[in-house]
Amino acid sequence: MPSIRLADCAVPLQMAWVEILAAYREAHPGHDLLLTCTARTAEEQWELYKKGRVLKDGAWIVDADPTTSTVTNVDGKTKRSKHNSQPSVALDFCVVIGGKVSWDPREYAPVGTLARAQGLVWGGEWQTLKDYPHLELLA
Repeated sequence: MPSIRLADCAVPLQMAWVEILAAYREAHPGHDLLLTCTARTAEEQWELYKKGRVLKDGAWIVDADPTTSTVTNVDGKTKRSKHNSQPSVALDFCVVIGGKVSWDPREYAPVGTLARAQGLVWGGEWQTLKDYPHLELLA
């Protein structure tokens, strides 16, 4: 099972998250941020990679089913995720509003702004497969 422990992240990421969390809570009363993943194994990464894909002719391709969606482009085998390093240099989180998780991308933009101010990369600014609830250290 993937970790949600901040202690499993690199110290600079831990420190940045604590600052982001405090600033976010102060600026957004009634909202909160929860960690959903810090570190995960290559096997756990592989399971995420398969979501939204089907095996066809020996290759995993994006599923044409509009009710499924791809979670990651990193398979944990040929390319490792920033979550796969020890300690992790990435974390995933969710925005909680009034006690309910929101996956609305607009709710993640303020966290992206705070992350940039801490020198982090925000997945919501990626050109392909935007990952709004993802933060990572600069490479």
